[in-house]
Amino acid sequence: MLTVIFLDYYIENLKLTIEFNGDLWHGNPEIYKNTDRPNPFHENLTTSEIWEKDRKRKDYLKTKYDIDTIIIWEKDYKKDGMDITIKKLLEEIKKYERL
Repeated sequence: MLTVIFLDYYIENLKLTIEFNGDLWHGNPEIYKNTDRPNPFHENLTTSEIWEKDRKRKDYLKTKYDIDTIIIWEKDYKKDGMDITIKKLLEEIKKYERL
């Protein structure tokens, strides 16, 4: 069986993916309760179910391919702006640099 996983951004030499999670689509836990159903295209899914799906995806990438994941939330990007978000992201990426 072929599994296709799309990554927002992948840094191959670091085996690191950067995912930009939309608050609505991924049910940002700072905004939504675990029983909310924020995603308009998957109205049957609760945020708990969305979080579990995202966790499984992240775990799969780590266990199957040894790929780590950094999450950037839409809310944080809107609050901090692009420059601060990039600065924080670069600081986080440095933690994954492998010699």
